[in-house]
Amino acid sequence: MADLEIHFLADRPDALPLVAGWLYNEWGHHNPANSLATVVAGLTAELNNDGLPIQVVAVLDGAVVGTAALKL
Repeated sequence: MADLEIHFLADRPDALPLVAGWLYNEWGHHNPANSLATVVAGLTAELNNDGLPIQVVAVLDGAVVGTAALKL
């Protein structure tokens, strides 16, 4: 059976480029003022584990397979 784990993105900064790419490809490219760099900067600003906004990643068998954000 596969083990799904949830981690703070702050604890898995190696996943930041992957997550930024997902977010940019899904939503970020719709705004001409946006770039992959602005998405990376936004995620970097949310690298914490003790307050909102906060980013988490889902890890399945060691691979990052999803992401979620909690924002106020």
